[in-house]
Amino acid sequence: MRYAYYPGCSLKTSAREYDLSVQAVCQELDIELVEVPDWNCCGASPAANMDPALSAALATRNLRQAEGAGLDTVIAPCSGCYKYLRRARQSLHDEPQVRERVQNLLGEQSLGPLPAVKHPLEVLTHDLRTIAAAVKRPLHGLRVACYYGCVISRPRGGFDDPEDPTSMDRLMAALNAEVVPYAYKTRCCGGAVMMPSPEVAFDLTGHLLRKAQEQGANCLALACPLCALLLDTYQSTIGRRLGTRFGLPIFYFTQLMGLALGIDGERLGLRYNVVAPFELLTEVGLEEAR
Repeated sequence: MRYAYYPGCSLKTSAREYDLSVQAVCQELDIELVEVPDWNCCGASPAANMDPALSAALATRNLRQAEGAGLDTVIAPCSGCYKYLRRARQSLHDEPQVRERVQNLLGEQSLGPLPAVKHPLEVLTHDLRTIAAAVKRPLHGLRVACYYGCVISRPRGGFDDPEDPTSMDRLMAALNAEVVPYAYKTRCCGGAVMMPSPEVAFDLTGHLLRKAQEQGANCLALACPLCALLLDTYQSTIGRRLGTRFGLPIFYFTQLMGLALGIDGERLGLRYNVVAPFELLTEVGLEEAR
């Protein structure tokens, strides 16, 4: 299998571990990722709020770049990038006025069919029997709360149920982790209001962390860099605000997948995780993954 790979801004900066683990897992499974040449910002929140057509044009240019490289499907690991690339593709199909404006902004006379957009969670859970057979290091002892966030399963028409997604749960079960019931799996972390109202974001994320621990989770898996920023990077700040200490390791789902496939922690970027996961990994017998 061969896909265009759109890392987006976060995976090259604050979510480096996500980039590393996606690429390591795909390499292990013989999935070829070809980085979109000369990619640009996906057109996320700032552009979308000021000029939706500009946002669509930015996203469309990335899809056109992938198309020019001869690739018909783009993988976008960042939930925001995934959302805006999908939205642009749909808007060009459904809204003639947006399509015309995008064509003008890009200097295109016409735009033909654009590459499909997929999230790696969709691609990597397509054949769970094959994944289960490839497990070299079962994740016994890890009690995982699977957190999808409010973007990757919405709007309807995507690859998972918008209110009760299960793809990550099924993946973790295939890796022999224990999946804890987690009713907050699609609740917003507050990332969208982090800049103007950090206290609101911290309180929302605090609810997510508390619920995970109440359910007996000893770690949390996710698929969004913005969610990781709050749940991992700001976890100690949130704990101080709420008068507690969570100490809950946060993993990208691809990091846990990589551990199960026998990939070492260095290649998975575990050193970049803010809440250090190594004590937990040693506790459950996965110390060789460090």
